[in-house]
Amino acid sequence: MSKLNRLIKVSLATAFFVSPLLAQEIDNQEESDFVIEILSLPSEMCDDYLSNKGWTTGLNTLKGGKEVYFAVGFSGIKAPKNSLRYVDSIQNAYTSAALQAKKELAEYWGKEVTNDLKTSLVERLSEGKKPQDLLAEEKSKNEDGELSLLEKARLIMHQKLNDMMSDETQEKIENDQLEAEELARAIDNITDQNSFQQTVNTSAQAQIRGMKTTYAGLSETGVCAVSAWSENTSKQADALATGDFKILQNLKPGKPFSQRIPNHKSAKGVEKLLSRFGAYIARNENGEIGVISYGQASAMRSDPTAMKSAMNVAKLKAEAQIAQLSKENVDVRSKLEDIEIETGFKNSDMKDYYSERNTEERIAASSKLKVSGVVQYGSWAIPAHPITKKPVAGVILTWTPSDSNLAKKMKKTDSTSSSSKPSGGSWSEETGMTGGGSSGDDEEDF
Repeated sequence: MSKLNRLIKVSLATAFFVSPLLAQEIDNQEESDFVIEILSLPSEMCDDYLSNKGWTTGLNTLKGGKEVYFAVGFSGIKAPKNSLRYVDSIQNAYTSAALQAKKELAEYWGKEVTNDLKTSLVERLSEGKKPQDLLAEEKSKNEDGELSLLEKARLIMHQKLNDMMSDETQEKIENDQLEAEELARAIDNITDQNSFQQTVNTSAQAQIRGMKTTYAGLSETGVCAVSAWSENTSKQADALATGDFKILQNLKPGKPFSQRIPNHKSAKGVEKLLSRFGAYIARNENGEIGVISYGQASAMRSDPTAMKSAMNVAKLKAEAQIAQLSKENVDVRSKLEDIEIETGFKNSDMKDYYSERNTEERIAASSKLKVSGVVQYGSWAIPAHPITKKPVAGVILTWTPSDSNLAKKMKKTDSTSSSSKPSGGSWSEETGMTGGGSSGDDEEDF
């Protein structure tokens, strides 16, 4: 045995006996040199928000016994910071984060889990010279073509050994490139093998109504969204979809929308609007439950034509987010495959280790809503985004029951006076997009 091999063995043995003591020392002594670096995730801002409010993810019981379910979703921003599409990528990340939160609720309501687990341990130990088996041939002949118990045992052993062989060895066998002696050495060299294989499939489907985003955060690592659902928000969503606004009116007065929405005409206000995406539900000063939706889009240039095009895109995003509040069908599918194989060899303390993990997740969502009375509260544009240095435009939309009733009244009046004249007093949208936002988190709003 070489000095290097002896040194490796001594080092491994030392590590084996010392590691439990080292672990205990790390647990018990703060002055240890072992430093753990915490990785920053996009969800941190949302986790801190919930913690500061005294809430947790999952089901919460608020004052008065009201039950509210909170979920956190997060997503990375796919476009690089120097990309013209960076702002659009942030908008898409909010959409993904809000959808991830809905996935949590769908799985909380009910999830089907299928788990297939296989473990095996094969060990081969032998010592001395194997004698010739004189009975084997005779026993095999007596079965008239059928496999004897001994032959079946041999077949099983060969199958196990085949699993143990390396891909290179098996390929040589298939191509008749392996000598008999080399094959014997390859088989005899393997003494044991321990394998683990697990396949997990999950699925969840739900029709989610009224899951609103109460907080959204933008950080260096990505975007996160806190979404909330309660029986009351579900009823509010039904009212939005059906046009029966009774439960959305005559409530406790809240803040005017002008105090909830940053000033789109000032530099400080636009700075805040740069991190506002998605739609949220809140009460206004008239005691009405309404919707505020923010949309942004990048522009190719800063001239009026390019900015107008960007504003149209931003408006479509904001409109789609309102549709998402009403009703959304969420379908979640995921699959996990986990494999580990440990192989031991004769005359060696070292073991080969192989592992493989494959994960796949698919989330599909669709929503549809017809709503009247959506108002463009304001729009803004800047020639250079602080990060991308590219032009960007934004749109703010609001909706209240009063605006909806007024739009319907105007449409009815216009239809009566001129049946051939199309009405432009309302917006009607059918879409499959979703989004996230912030605010509207008073306990009276749930």
